[in-house]
Amino acid sequence: MGDMDPTELLDLLVDEAAASLSLLSGFQLGEPADEDVIEHDPPVWENVQIVFRIGFSIKGRARMGVISIPLAEALALSGSLLMLPADAIQQNRAKLAPDEGDKEAIMEAGNLIAGAFDAVLSKRINGSVEVKFFGCQGLDAGHQPYIVDFDAQPLAVRRHSASFDNFDSFQVALAIPV
Repeated sequence: MGDMDPTELLDLLVDEAAASLSLLSGFQLGEPADEDVIEHDPPVWENVQIVFRIGFSIKGRARMGVISIPLAEALALSGSLLMLPADAIQQNRAKLAPDEGDKEAIMEAGNLIAGAFDAVLSKRINGSVEVKFFGCQGLDAGHQPYIVDFDAQPLAVRRHSASFDNFDSFQVALAIPV
């Protein structure tokens, strides 16, 4: 993307997303779960995920990427953003699907991340850069996100361990166009 090396770009975006989420919740980023990979097939996840769809437009060329987190952790994030007490966040994590309040909070987190990505990339990449949030999608295990031409583009993928205060760690993935 632009003139940046995919590993450098992943470093930058992962750090920016973690910093943005930690401002609003007890989010903590752990170590990468594996080496960065360039995949020509979109990632497939083993459990239900909430996928944040992020659009990257550089020099007029629009491409899509995603950030995914497990459903229970997306519900923990929404509980944190709604300023629920810890016991209510624990109960929120047990839901099988987000309610309207959860959806609004999760969407706000997506807007926050895309805005942070836009700000940091505008400073680092020569040319016009725009990053937009294109909503969230619930994703069943074994399925790919619904994004036009998502499977036609190579993606740089990084998986990290992460956690929210007082909860077990989980895996978060960032897949960006290269």
